[in-house]
Amino acid sequence: MGQKLSFPMDKDYRAKSKCASKAEYIKANCFVNGNLTALELAQEIFAHAVAYYSAASFPNVPVASDIASWLIQHGDPIDLDSDGDTAIRRAAYTAIWNLFGDSF
Repeated sequence: MGQKLSFPMDKDYRAKSKCASKAEYIKANCFVNGNLTALELAQEIFAHAVAYYSAASFPNVPVASDIASWLIQHGDPIDLDSDGDTAIRRAAYTAIWNLFGDSF
């Protein structure tokens, strides 16, 4: 099991640029070591924010319902693992990142 980092949800994470900044900070300070890129970290943070702040409309996002439910339940705090998440969740994070604009 890899290194873990947990931090509270913040309204700023509704913007991809803030998620990217947080991810760069995490990587630069080695808070999460491993093979995750800053973009992958940013995508995970953003996906958690989308689920947390848009839970009512989140079922309309085209990801599997079990992933949507998991994200809603795990929105705050955000828990990152240096080993990354499951492949299907990482795919969902990427889909959510690509589906939404720069902020919501």
